[in-house]
Amino acid sequence: MEEPEKVTERQLYLDDLPPEILERIFLFVSTDPTVLKAISQVCPLFLDVVLKVPVQVQIPLSEPQLSWLVDNSIPVRSLTNREIAAYVGDQILALNLRGLCVARLVGYDYQSKKCEVTPHYLQILQFIRRRCPMVKRLDLNVDLIRYRGNFRFADLITSFGKLTHLSIHFSAHIELNQRILNSDDAQNLIDTVVQDLPSLKTLNIFICPPRRFHLASDTLQELGIFKSDSIEVTHLALPALKKLRIHESTVELFRKILADRETSGSQIHKNLLSIIYDGCPNLQVLNGQRLPGSPRLGRRDWTRLVNKALIRQYRHALAVEELLQLRVRRRVEPADQ
Repeated sequence: MEEPEKVTERQLYLDDLPPEILERIFLFVSTDPTVLKAISQVCPLFLDVVLKVPVQVQIPLSEPQLSWLVDNSIPVRSLTNREIAAYVGDQILALNLRGLCVARLVGYDYQSKKCEVTPHYLQILQFIRRRCPMVKRLDLNVDLIRYRGNFRFADLITSFGKLTHLSIHFSAHIELNQRILNSDDAQNLIDTVVQDLPSLKTLNIFICPPRRFHLASDTLQELGIFKSDSIEVTHLALPALKKLRIHESTVELFRKILADRETSGSQIHKNLLSIIYDGCPNLQVLNGQRLPGSPRLGRRDWTRLVNKALIRQYRHALAVEELLQLRVRRRVEPADQ
């Protein structure tokens, strides 16, 4: 009887994998150009694959990182910068941004004595608009300067026709100026952007200038308003909205409501939950609080239950905050003694 032929085990090495699989593996380290460069030096196959991996870039880059990315025309899929544009603009403009999908460009890029962005910042945004038609997420500083009667930032933002996620950051100077002038410019810019971006699903507004805020959109699914004082929501028409966040947390929401009532009377914000109920029929989450689901309750029952849930959330957050402060004091007191 013949003995069965022995099956020899063959070791599988990383470079035996198809290039498509290698590219997906290398995506996990695509946030670090230094690591990708080291991988590319292992063998010719790894070099060929790495040069096709779209990377995530955080500005500023070191000179060796920038040189490697530029010399090899490495595609950038995500770009983040919080530095002043005048200092890092050359790095951004040198990158291969043709396949850019995410651009987070939020720093303090405003001219000191004007409520407008710097020329260097505007240059970067215009460069991205020309080179990157496929951007789907955009976080940026904005101003209210008009060009030929139109807001230049409304024209710039809406030129990204594939945009699904937008975060716009005003400056405190713009907010103050708008409120002193009692101007609707910021509200008009927001309305124009939302109406002219049919694919927009998420909108975040930071330092929102309008004192009385309203919004209408058939497509918006998430809305956030952050770092804003004395914002009174007067009307919402957002049938597709699922998540809404007003201020950074429910604690901040309650604190600012109480502060507004001290200065503007007890009636301000009184109908906030009713406005949300009427304008957002499919809302599921408010400030992180899960809301009553299907079947939908009547307005009175809904607002009563949501108000109680928000109060519980507020009290729980305060209790946690007090506990953390107590623990910090207990740690510090022995050292002081």
